[in-house]
Amino acid sequence: MSLSFSAMFDSEPDDVEECKVNIKRISSNKLLFESVCTDTEAGGVSKTVGEMNLNGKTLTSLVESTTSDESFSMKMKIVGSGKYIGACD
Repeated sequence: MSLSFSAMFDSEPDDVEECKVNIKRISSNKLLFESVCTDTEAGGVSKTVGEMNLNGKTLTSLVESTTSDESFSMKMKIVGSGKYIGACD
C-alpha cells in the first residue's frame, strides 16, 4: 500500500469554508503546505505552516500554527510520526 499526500487534501469538512490551503511543494515523499483560516464572527485568524515526509510506510510531520483574535494569541508546534500497520477492519 502506498500513502498519498494529495488524498489528504481532496475535501474539506463543511465548517472550514473560510480556510485557504496552499500546497507549496509536493513530491513523491515530501509535502510543504500553508493554510490561513479566518473567523469573521470572532475576528480571528489562524496561520499554519506544515511539512510531512513519507518514507516507505512511515510518516513524520512538523506543523506550526499561530492563532489570534481580539482577546488572545497562541502559538503551537506539533511534531508527529506514524507507521502504516495495515488496513482498517
